[in-house]
Amino acid sequence: DTTSESRLGSYLAGRFAISERDPEAASHYFRTALKFDPENPALLERVMLSEVAGGDIDKAATYAEALLVRMPAAKLPNLVVGVRALRDAGYAKARQSLARIKDSPAAVIAAQVGIAYAYHSEGNVDAALAALKPLVDEGATRAFALYHEGLIMDLAGRSKEASPVLEEA
Repeated sequence: DTTSESRLGSYLAGRFAISERDPEAASHYFRTALKFDPENPALLERVMLSEVAGGDIDKAATYAEALLVRMPAAKLPNLVVGVRALRDAGYAKARQSLARIKDSPAAVIAAQVGIAYAYHSEGNVDAALAALKPLVDEGATRAFALYHEGLIMDLAGRSKEASPVLEEA
């Protein structure tokens, strides 16, 4: 029954649900608001984030893909689509989505690690390690990147190579 629904009321209820840390309710209310304005990127983003917070990567990715039609370089939608593609063994799509992430140090770090694991999952360990190299070479991210480098080596059966890398990490 949409007679008791309103765009503004649903939006405000969604905002309140976020403040109450209730992602399921937030998602419901933002989806309702989206019925009144289905092309609104801010509402699409809020629904996507609420779905992520609620743990539903499939629903989140649906909204992320709708956002990417309007904003192809948007960081969070590319991250969501990339994570779902990794989960679903769509490694090329994951690398493509994650490679679009720029201009946000934390998101770029997450994207590079995701790209490395996508390469590893395809059996290309050398490309995985190469994807981590910029992070290994950077002082602030070195330990974090070495940890993932060591994990990838170990997963690839290179335990002897992984051991000193993990020790340094």
